[in-house]
Amino acid sequence: SDHTWSAPAGKTLLSSWVFAMNLSPQPVLSATIGLAVYKAFQNTWPWLSWSLKAPNDIYLSSKKVAGLLIENVQEGTGRNRLVIGLGMNVFATPNLDTATSLNTELGVKAEHSLTCKEWEEAMDRLLLELSLAVSQTGALLTQQQCLSLQEALNKFPLLSQKYDRVLPDGSLEARDKKIHWSEL
Repeated sequence: SDHTWSAPAGKTLLSSWVFAMNLSPQPVLSATIGLAVYKAFQNTWPWLSWSLKAPNDIYLSSKKVAGLLIENVQEGTGRNRLVIGLGMNVFATPNLDTATSLNTELGVKAEHSLTCKEWEEAMDRLLLELSLAVSQTGALLTQQQCLSLQEALNKFPLLSQKYDRVLPDGSLEARDKKIHWSEL
């Protein structure tokens, strides 16, 4: 795989969120999970420049702060567990020019460090957004999800070409090309 996570020990959040699902996960689930994480952090720290880079990297300004890995585990007929792995640079940044940490960005933008209360609020909001995303995932994205996803993706400052729209099947349209989410 060409997707890796590099972070200093003890300074990152490495977590797994597990959800029971009665139905098989739909192809658009990855997009809705990325959007849920983006929304949770955007609502907790709205003064920071959050964006989503497809398929599931979370950025602050032009630097990566978090990434997602999503896996479905089948446990028999019609029973699935969705495992969402979240890696996030919280207090330190790996030695990469393309990465940042939440605490660094809070210091730059708000001149303060991350507090326990803020972190608790962020994790509560993240659980809410992830739960909603999992429970409301259908075969297609809703119109609101399409618009929200397009906005989050187009905020990514290193995007070479803005997306004209996100289609209900998770495809991204930009000028004359169409890319399905699963191909990213």
